[in-house]
Amino acid sequence: MAELITPNPNKHQYIVGIDFGHGETSAAICPIEWDTPAGEAEKKVTDIRINPVNTGNECVIVSAISLIDGQKPQIGTNAFGAEQLESKAKIRICFKQAPQSVDGEKELLMTAFMHAVYEKIREIQNELTNDNHIVYIARPSGWTDEKQKSLYCQMAINAGIPLGGLTSESRAAIFYALNDIQTGFKNSTEQGAIVFDLGSSTLDLTYIAKGKQPIDYGYPRGASLIDRVIYEDNILSNNGVKRLIESHPQYDAGLLFKAREIKESAYKKTNPNSAVDGSFLLRTVVAKECDLYSELKNEFVIVEYDNIDDLNKSLELRVQYITKLSQSLIDFQNNHLNGEKIYGVFLTGGASRMGFVADVVQKTYGLSKDQVKVDPHNPSLTISRGIALLGCADALSNQLVEKLRDKAHTMIPLFYDNFKTIVTDLLITNIWDIVMKQMSLFETSTKDLSINDFKTMINEAVAKYDYEQAILSSIQKTLQDSPEELRNGLNEIISIFSPGSEIRPVKMEKLEADLSKLHEIIQGSLGQLAHSISSGVSRSFDSFDAALIGLSRMFGFLGMAIAGLIVIVRKALNEASAKKAAAATKDMGIKRNIKERKDFIDSLHKLDEDNKEKLKSNIINFLTEDKDNDPKHLPDVQQILDPVFCKYVDKFVDENINNVRIPIE
Repeated sequence: MAELITPNPNKHQYIVGIDFGHGETSAAICPIEWDTPAGEAEKKVTDIRINPVNTGNECVIVSAISLIDGQKPQIGTNAFGAEQLESKAKIRICFKQAPQSVDGEKELLMTAFMHAVYEKIREIQNELTNDNHIVYIARPSGWTDEKQKSLYCQMAINAGIPLGGLTSESRAAIFYALNDIQTGFKNSTEQGAIVFDLGSSTLDLTYIAKGKQPIDYGYPRGASLIDRVIYEDNILSNNGVKRLIESHPQYDAGLLFKAREIKESAYKKTNPNSAVDGSFLLRTVVAKECDLYSELKNEFVIVEYDNIDDLNKSLELRVQYITKLSQSLIDFQNNHLNGEKIYGVFLTGGASRMGFVADVVQKTYGLSKDQVKVDPHNPSLTISRGIALLGCADALSNQLVEKLRDKAHTMIPLFYDNFKTIVTDLLITNIWDIVMKQMSLFETSTKDLSINDFKTMINEAVAKYDYEQAILSSIQKTLQDSPEELRNGLNEIISIFSPGSEIRPVKMEKLEADLSKLHEIIQGSLGQLAHSISSGVSRSFDSFDAALIGLSRMFGFLGMAIAGLIVIVRKALNEASAKKAAAATKDMGIKRNIKERKDFIDSLHKLDEDNKEKLKSNIINFLTEDKDNDPKHLPDVQQILDPVFCKYVDKFVDENINNVRIPIE
């Protein structure tokens, strides 16, 4: 498969968004404002006048194509021209389907249509050159199979389109609704809302709520079912039409299109009691070159309904269209939303203009009229506008994310500096609390105890200290205090996808609240960290003075207590020389009564702060200096933690952006 185009700031100036709909097709263009800060970008999206001869809706063409060997394909209403109808042209309307291969008949037809539409856009938009733009396209939300999506991309690439990617139609509509304040839909998405995209072939639904991943699902409830009912119940029942189709089957597509025009005309009526009259003479459909023209030109095809309600009843009788539409909404709520509440619905897609649609949504979900909104501009253009805007957002955010990652990785030493301070303070506080508790127990014991007993008490208590938990807690606190530059960079990207949203404060709450996630990031390094730091704490006592080296080695990280013990032994026993002090240590095994122990502990307390500060300084030195004293090397602990902080930064960036980003596939 050919590769998708990667946005390049030095090359690409425009994004083109195309909605190849089952019933109609539209396109929009948007300049990429590479050098404009995200929050200041104007996001100017312009509809492409893809059908300038249609004064009613010049930015939409019918998804129809006619192919004559050796000739340029004709699309839109041109597909029903006399030359096409009176030749061996292959004429198709509403031919879009989930692709099964790139070589199938309908897939090749769709590829030809894509190529013709893109060529038409290039003819209309003179500012587009061969390499200054990227195209993004939309797909039905029901196309969830990765193979289907990949094939659809390949079809577009085969059509000569410089494809940047695709996304679901309803997500494109979401993005448009979030960026167009006139829709009044953004507030609903803060709590939880649905984009209801009703097109010719499918009903696509997407649920969105702030801070949650969107939920997509699609149903085969497209409005072309209505076209088919009108066609089969009214048009095909005419004897003249039957004769025409039997001998000239190419007219089938044109007559089906006629049914669609009747449907759209009917549902545009604002008065539900107005009669529906779509009757027509066959001369308006049959080309003069047709051998049956003279015979059928005055044949009158009657398509009449007393009113819109009569048409709706016919739909219910034949295909239960309205009932099944409601059932689809109920299914989406009960089986896909996982209990999420619905506070609003945004209607888009050309078929959403049918009057009964809003009524069905309101009734099914128990919403007020104000909670169900329709694109105030043109629902037929919502998707193409949305995909163009989303393509710009994707291009800009990809560039910003890469810049942010590079910048964030230069911040890693700041993370480690914070960690050193946090873990040192935590170790000093916790271990000293353990020592103090054992001092109190030693002093108040009802049994006579020796100083050796005291050492054992401390040794056993401190041996239970959980270094791994201390490290995790320190990493957690370090990550919560992420540099301000990281938050600012993330907020710039987030504002592209969700205007007005930002991170406050810099916390990745789901990740940081779950220590198992930190375990996952650290993987096998946690035990190594714990051993390294505990060994470093032990070695930190070696620099007190030469007289203490032996004891600090013997008692490990209890050297902080032993440092005090030696001095206290000297003072408590009033020994004046190191020789006598050494001899006095032999008395450490003598059992002491409560008064002797109290005097010993009182004297020991006088050295608390001095010993704590020395220990703190030595631990920081250990965490800062490489054991080989090579300035080019990082300290052992930093060598382990820097990759941890890098992984976290990547997860932090991804998690926060993915909460708001609408993915491009």
